[in-house]
Amino acid sequence: MAFTDPVILKGHYVVLEPLAHEHAPQLAEAVRDGELWKLWYTTIPAPEEMPKEIGRRLEKQAEG
Repeated sequence: MAFTDPVILKGHYVVLEPLAHEHAPQLAEAVRDGELWKLWYTTIPAPEEMPKEIGRRLEKQAEG
């Protein structure tokens, strides 16, 4: 396994896996609960911006 190969961690209650475009609907739904994108002390994309933000982060990851 190379140092950069993705890893998926599974437990009884949670699965941690690398970010992917197919996560956008679930992440958008999660930030709607409490309107998290409106908080002043953190930066979270609005639900409609989630696919774009995921794309931006995956591009950064690909760049290294």
